[in-house]
Amino acid sequence: MTHKKILNAATTEAQELQEKGWEVVARSWGAGIDPDLLEADKLRRFIGEALPIIIRPLTINDVEAVVEFDEMTFKDFPGDIATQREKPVNSEEATPREVRLGWGAFSNNEMVGMLYADIDGRHGNGVEIDFFSVNPAHRDKGIGKALLATAILKLLADGIKSIRTGVADENVASITALESVGFVKDEEWLTLSPN
Repeated sequence: MTHKKILNAATTEAQELQEKGWEVVARSWGAGIDPDLLEADKLRRFIGEALPIIIRPLTINDVEAVVEFDEMTFKDFPGDIATQREKPVNSEEATPREVRLGWGAFSNNEMVGMLYADIDGRHGNGVEIDFFSVNPAHRDKGIGKALLATAILKLLADGIKSIRTGVADENVASITALESVGFVKDEEWLTLSPN
């Protein structure tokens, strides 16, 4: 049985498989932030626009709320095997630690959004934004942008040199939020399936 493959769109292998009849079943992209081009004042404005939402680092005391919140939102991630999430985070995955950082957005002590990022040793002193999500009842209020802005400003202040992420091509809301805080698309990935 042949399985789907995730390949950089610019590779020869991706082009050859398509010529052999493999179908593109999903597209996603990788993006990064250039710290030298970052507009810190703009990011601080996004945080201010989300008030009275409080954004703070997640702690061990938030793990239960994170697991419950993620059970509600994890199916909202579109795409295919490159970007879909098969299951919500468990308690271990939700536990912030030195290499697994998290921020939560709260309204009246209720979690309305969260973001997780992982220290990524592959890119030297870098971080990969794993995912961010917002409660459907609180979407379109700038919470996603405020979460991203908070994380980016803190990571750069802590000396992180590279911040990257990936997203499904059809996840328009996330793409809009990511681009607004300074992420620039620099890779396209294809999920290919044999016919």
